[in-house]
Formats: sequence, structure tokens, C-alpha cells
Amino acid sequence: MNITSSYQVRIVNCSVNLNDTVRIYQEALSYLIGIVNENWDAVKSITVGALEQQRYIEKLVHGNKNREAKYPEFDKKFYKYPSYLRRATITAAIGAVSSYQSNLANWENTDKQTAVPTLQVDRKSFPTFFRDDMFEVEGAPEKVKVPKNPKAKDKLTPEEKKIEKKKRQAAQLKNSQNEITALNDKHTVYLKVYHKNDWVWATVTLRKTDIAYLRKYWMHACASAPVLEKRFGKYSLRFSFEENIFLSKTPIKKQRICAVDLGLNTDATCCIMTADGTILARKFINFASDKDHLYHVLNRIKKFQRLHGSREAHNFWAYAKRINDELSKKIASVIVEFAVLYSADVIVFEHLNFKGKKASSKKQKIQMWRKNGIQHIVEHKAHRCGIRISHICAWGTSKLAFDGSGKVTRAQNNHSLATFESGKQYNADLNACFDTLPRLKSWDSTSTRSLADPVLHLSATEWCPIRAGVITQGSPFELIPYDIC
Repeated sequence: MNITSSYQVRIVNCSVNLNDTVRIYQEALSYLIGIVNENWDAVKSITVGALEQQRYIEKLVHGNKNREAKYPEFDKKFYKYPSYLRRATITAAIGAVSSYQSNLANWENTDKQTAVPTLQVDRKSFPTFFRDDMFEVEGAPEKVKVPKNPKAKDKLTPEEKKIEKKKRQAAQLKNSQNEITALNDKHTVYLKVYHKNDWVWATVTLRKTDIAYLRKYWMHACASAPVLEKRFGKYSLRFSFEENIFLSKTPIKKQRICAVDLGLNTDATCCIMTADGTILARKFINFASDKDHLYHVLNRIKKFQRLHGSREAHNFWAYAKRINDELSKKIASVIVEFAVLYSADVIVFEHLNFKGKKASSKKQKIQMWRKNGIQHIVEHKAHRCGIRISHICAWGTSKLAFDGSGKVTRAQNNHSLATFESGKQYNADLNACFDTLPRLKSWDSTSTRSLADPVLHLSATEWCPIRAGVITQGSPFELIPYDIC
């Protein structure tokens, strides 16, 4: 499977202010959204591909000596607009109108109790700097070019097409490696930007540590054209990298799984187990200082809002969100590192759904708990390491004992301890982890879905073995005495 990752490189210095470039791009995008919306029926009728739709709109707004444009105002208003950027802007405009039209169609099929979808013309988008036309690296060697095949494309055999594709990919990778090597030496690039009513080349200096990171970790992947970004008043270039990863194909009976139980008190509890139930390792992940920092900030927000109201506290909430995001990244990194350390083939999560009103004393903690965010980060990192992701039904994992003795009771003074009906006390989070394996095995033995899927999404009956009716008298999963589901 192909995995796309991105990395942000901070711009330290630029010889020209980039605000005008962003402004002219956003104005061009707004203008083209209106043009695409007017001609949407014609654009929609083109079913050959997105490239033909782009060409159709380009002929409407951009003329040459052989044809006149239907909307000549675009060339007059956006003089010398770069060709690659114009096509990228047209593609973005088509995507915006397509999204609006689909939302409108969905709204018309409903009872129309909600507001009518509107076309958002003013968008906070940023331009892409394409190579050669708008982006060059100082000191980069001459680009490697693939010799053109004398045969026409439609006359190439499937094997010849594969060979040509591999040659292009090898050339692109070599050019990307040369660019990163040149950046590591001088940290300088040239961008074509809008300045004083003209498009000129500007010298841009990038942060040295970001370039060193790219050279250390991303020399094996091909970098795409950078996209301009602005966060907290500072500009950056975001490079995307695509990797071709082969996921684990270990047979089910020989797989090692990493069962993960996410929690509010303990951030995550992990255990490595084999198909026969053998526990190889376990780990408790808890960033107490980070959570204490987050709760301290939330208490400050509470006191501030009592005095000044909620409208003035947006900066505090943004700060709390950044702390929470950083905590999610730390938890996800430790989970994947633990799974890689013990050569796990699958990471298994509980399917956690907290939709609806949260009536609880821990309402704010539940709201700030980034359970899905952690799973998304783990999914991306795990796939890069060739590890699959699976989900199981969360019902009863903490409520029922893993040894099949029945329900557990939590200690009143310490909710992390679970007492079995036999009187044995065990860690509640670890008990939930051990409950994972029978559910995963029972789903695998009955489901008709393909295990080649990188992420397994299950239906309501597949979530739980009892609901699907697969755990019956005399089955190997009889040890789990579920009462209801």
C-alpha cells in the first residue's frame, strides 16, 4: 500500500513578503470557483477524467494566439499568472464546487429541516510551488531525465508500461535525493512569488534542523512539490513523501498481536500475546506530568472564564489543545515503538464511540480525551512499519474477567483494581487487554472479510462474537460467559 507523510520546514528568511502571493492566489481561486460553478453542468458531463475537466476550464479563462478565452478578465486581472499554478488553482476550484454540489444534492434528498448548503468562495488556501516553474534548489545538480520511448503510449505492452513507470520513479527519487543533499549544504531555495505587480524569483532560507531531519529520515522517499503554509504568523513549506509499504502477511495462528486499552487514568495499557494466549510482554503508558500540565491549564481557564467570560479565553483553549495534541503524539509513539520492539503483526484497539450527551462528573476529561486521534496517529505510524490495525467491540472488556469467571467489581478506593468472583484482584486495564484475543480470534474464524485490508472496520454483528452467534456451547471460545450484548 502507498502511504503519504508530510513534514513542515520553517522559512527562516525570505527576500520578499509572501503575503501578496497568498492574497493573489486566494483571489484567483475565488474567481475560478465562480467560473466553475457557472459551467458546472458542462464540467460534470466530462467523465474522461479530472485532467480533461481542468483543460476545459483553462480554455475558458486563458487564451492564446490560436483561441480567445470566454472569460478574458482572468488574464487581465491576474497578469503573468504561472501556468502550473493556474492549473493547480483550477483543480482546487473544481474540487470546491464538486463538494458543494454533492452537499446540495444530499440536502435535497433529506427533509430539508437544516440550512441550505452554501458555496464558500473565500477560502483560506495556500499555493503549491511546482518544480522548475516556481521552485528551485540552490546548488542542485542537473536533473536526471528518462529517455523517451519511441513507441506511442497506446502501443506499449503492459510489461513495457511497468518498466517505463519504474524508470520514471527511479529518476524522480534520484532528483529528490539530489535536492535534499543540496539543501543540506546551503539551506536555500528560490520561489517565484508575486511582488510589485509581477512574478519574480525570491531567495528563501530554510531552517537548518528541518533540512537535517529530511536528510536523515526521508532520503528513501520521493518528495513532492512543497505547499506554502502559515501557522502562528510564520510561513513554512510542507513537503509530502510517498512510500510503498508491504503489510505483514503472517498466518493468523502465527501472529503476534499488540492489544491496547486506552484509558483516562492510565493513558494506555499494552500487552503482546500470541494466538494461543501466551503473554510475552506488557507495558503501562502514563504521562502523568503532561496530564497534570493540561489539567492545570484547564483550571486556569475555568477561573478566567468566571471573571471575564468565555469569549476572551480562546487563547487559553488553543494552548490547552496544543498540549493535548502533543500528549496524543507521545502516547501513539510509545505504543508503536512497543509493538515494533516485539515484532507485532497487528495492533488491536477497542472501538470507542462516545457520541451524544456526556452526563458525568468527568465530562471535561472525556471531552478532552483524544482516543480517536491517538488511534489515527498509531494507524499511520504502524502502517509505515508494516503493522496492521484491527478493532474489536469494546463491550464488556473491562466488565468481564479474562479467565471466564464472570463479572468483576471495582475497588471503591482504587478503580484501577478489579476483583474477580474468585476473590483474585487484578489490574483492570490489563484485564481489558487480555479480553482482546478471544474476540479477535472469533471474528477471524467467522468473518468473510479480506484480511488484506490494512484497517478492519466491522459491522454491528461482527463487533461482538455473541451478537454474531459464533460463541456457542462447546466452542473454543466458551470460556467467555457473556450474558448480554
